[in-house]
Amino acid sequence: MTSVEQGQQWATIHHTSALESPSELGSPQRPPRGGWLSGLAWQRWLTDNVFPSIVTSAPTGRRTVFGYLAAFLLALAYLLVIPQGRTHLTHVWAEDGRIFLGGAATKNFPLVVIEPYAGYLHVLPRLFAELAVQLPIGWWAAGVAIAAAAVRAAVALLVFTAAAGHLPSRKLRAVLAAAIILLPSGNSEALNNLANLHWFVIFGAFWALLWRPTTRWQNCLSAVALLLAVTTSPLGMLLVPLAAARLALPRRRDRVPALAFIVGLAMQIVPLLSSTSTRERDPFDVTQGLAAAAARVPLVMFTGSELAAGLYPHALELNSRFYAWPAVLAAVVALAVAGYGLRYGTSALRFLGIASLCLAAAFIGVQLYMNWSDLLRIDQPYTVILGQRYSAAPSLFLFTAVLVGLARAPRPQLRHVLTVVRIGVAAIILCGIIYQWSSTLGLVRLEGPTWQQNLEVAEQECATGKTESLIDTIPSPWQLDLPCEYLTPQR
Repeated sequence: MTSVEQGQQWATIHHTSALESPSELGSPQRPPRGGWLSGLAWQRWLTDNVFPSIVTSAPTGRRTVFGYLAAFLLALAYLLVIPQGRTHLTHVWAEDGRIFLGGAATKNFPLVVIEPYAGYLHVLPRLFAELAVQLPIGWWAAGVAIAAAAVRAAVALLVFTAAAGHLPSRKLRAVLAAAIILLPSGNSEALNNLANLHWFVIFGAFWALLWRPTTRWQNCLSAVALLLAVTTSPLGMLLVPLAAARLALPRRRDRVPALAFIVGLAMQIVPLLSSTSTRERDPFDVTQGLAAAAARVPLVMFTGSELAAGLYPHALELNSRFYAWPAVLAAVVALAVAGYGLRYGTSALRFLGIASLCLAAAFIGVQLYMNWSDLLRIDQPYTVILGQRYSAAPSLFLFTAVLVGLARAPRPQLRHVLTVVRIGVAAIILCGIIYQWSSTLGLVRLEGPTWQQNLEVAEQECATGKTESLIDTIPSPWQLDLPCEYLTPQR
């Protein structure tokens, strides 16, 4: 038996669904006799292509635990020591101060955890804010930044584990997990603050829904992750079709995570339905919206927002009529690579690619439509910097689809071509990462008086007899209204 045949046999054995016997193995695209109307046919198609699992009896050893711990610490360190990450250790982000730290310091736990803000729940940020206020007040800024970075690192590890059914290759899963930490689209406005955690946890929720764990504790972990993710982000509603499909799986244990998702969604819907938003927005421009989406997802995924923002003055100079050409070019490249995966990938990879493309489009479309302003038009200077956070989650979904295209070469003669494409994509993203380290555009770095300096000013105000003090946070004019009793103890 050749090595290729051995590899094919290994892949076949390890992708067998719970409903299959060895004699029933075959193409996952073809249902058994009875057609697609057969309940068994649909369940088998779901278990093979949408929720595939790799059955392994290998126990979790010390080496595995050490590897996960090392990866977690490495990811955490990267997010905290990069130039823009270090500034979050000494500054407090807008909502992190006024809404989350302020709420944890002045309101009753646990009711404050389920208190809506901006019309929806923020369970994870409020939980970590509760932990942060247990620290001396001088450490609150660092505590919040470390907590946000730790959650993001944990999401990366969850995705690495949960993606094993669709991406058996450890290298591919490592690349996907690394993208959650390294992609520049997530290391600007969304970096190391609680207010923007939901962009990353909702990507983790997507993978938690696809994951069919082999152990009970992993199944419980998946359910808890989904409950926390959906009660943190209202965009979990975009994952409802996936949760509904999971309820059709034959094993009761496999349906538990979907039930946790539904419970969390029900909790999230209550404040959403009772919310009365008075925010005004400009009429949505479909053409400009499509151009803005192409700039904020494909282009920003490759280059980062800071490098992409610098392209637009030059793009207008080169061609004032077709000024969207950098965004269109990035979209064509991304779709071409993803389309390659849809053409030559396995059925499970094709589903993953299609789902990822659809979710990337849905996430950016909903965000642009709900928050549309003429300032988001692609012909505005540095357009991708305003509302930069909108790029974080869609870029991760699009990267997943691109990774599907880079996964395998169906013919030996295409391997060299695929290698060149892989190197090219990695080189472009690396340029964006390095450029971002030195950039000062937008809110990539938090500048101004530090948290400690603002506390000293607040202490002086409290010394005059005030009972409360307004502490400046970033960006201005956000402030944290805090009782002076927090400022009088020794920090």
